[in-house]
Amino acid sequence: MKSPSLVIYFLRMGYLFGCIAALFWGLKPPAITKIKADSLTTQLGTGIAVLIVSIIAFFITFNQSVNGLASEGGSSIILFSTLSGVSWALGQFFQFFCYLSLTTSIGFCISTAFTLVSNAVFSIVLFHDWSTPMQLGLGISAIFVIILGACMTVYKPKEKGENTKKNKKNLIIGVTCALIAGILFALYSTLPRYATSSSAPTSVLLPHGIGTFLGSIFVVILYRIYVKYHNEKNENKIKLDRVFNSKLAPSLIPGLLSSISNILLIYANADIGSAIGFSLTQMSVVVSSLVSLFFLEEYKINTKMQNILIIVGSLIILAGGIMIGFTKM
Repeated sequence: MKSPSLVIYFLRMGYLFGCIAALFWGLKPPAITKIKADSLTTQLGTGIAVLIVSIIAFFITFNQSVNGLASEGGSSIILFSTLSGVSWALGQFFQFFCYLSLTTSIGFCISTAFTLVSNAVFSIVLFHDWSTPMQLGLGISAIFVIILGACMTVYKPKEKGENTKKNKKNLIIGVTCALIAGILFALYSTLPRYATSSSAPTSVLLPHGIGTFLGSIFVVILYRIYVKYHNEKNENKIKLDRVFNSKLAPSLIPGLLSSISNILLIYANADIGSAIGFSLTQMSVVVSSLVSLFFLEEYKINTKMQNILIIVGSLIILAGGIMIGFTKM
């Protein structure tokens, strides 16, 4: 009698939604790399896609979303969800440069690690989530596990010659961009918690989509101003391609993957709880690592030891993310 009920429990839609969300989030970084668009085109394409999906989702869940936005905490939902979208857009921009410096497989692992650690810090400082000794012990252990996994993914054997300085510079730039991206992604997930959106979780989608689009426009304008200023002051001019080009349409794909994943996670959390839903989404780091290594053939530019450490490190980061998920129970 217990066996069928157990099977039905694990076939609940929440688990399916969580796994699909993890799959799509994991496919996003390789998709960005495969498209081979410049950073600004990728940024704008993603922002447009997120806005389109959020508008569609708003009309599909019209009554629920409107009730949430028109509630007593509606203004808070609009404000913090919009800021969340801006943070997400800025985070993606820095993550893109992280991929360029560290490769996609390593970049996503390290930025995910920084995101998990930043999320944990915000949860402790702002919301006092780890209030019991068990939560605190498990959470701190998880942070050390995540850091260990991140260190393994960025391991590089000692090199000699001219490439040494270049590789060290790329490592510093990549890790710095990953750190900034991790903090911004943590803000993306933390800011909506200030809004009273628990009764209507889908009400955050439209403001978030608008914020993501505005953040993307801001990044494009800011970068163009920087390039113009740099070119006027320096002999080594930076080339700036047109933002609207043939790569803009394919650049919608990363935004679609992220938006659909975000919506699926909302329904997964509603069905199986945020602790399990959050833990399931951490599988994205393994998906991204494997797809980047073998589909994008990044394994060819790494040593055998590096490839092993990237895979093992991503699994360790996954374990750390699951441990943090248990602190939410």
